[in-house]
Amino acid sequence: AFGKKDERFFQRSGDGRFDCRADDGAVVGRAAEAKNAVLLGNEVLAAEGFKVLAGKRVELITNPSGMNRKLDTPLAVLRAAPGVSVWRCSWSRL
Repeated sequence: AFGKKDERFFQRSGDGRFDCRADDGAVVGRAAEAKNAVLLGNEVLAAEGFKVLAGKRVELITNPSGMNRKLDTPLAVLRAAPGVSVWRCSWSRL
């Protein structure tokens, strides 16, 4: 469930959990992979093949915290989506 960018920090241990590691490789925490994970809106759109946005011009309003679990921004996700045209993107401040 973790992306390539996360492999340095999250590594599966022998018991099926994930070791959370610091930059120096030290284990700083452990986490279990969620079986019924909550999906973000852009993850749901990607899972459904962006069908609801196909052929439409999309305006995105987001903020700096708007990343998915692969650390992709919503703008990057929409730009890579087949058949979706990003018309404008606005960034709000927190």
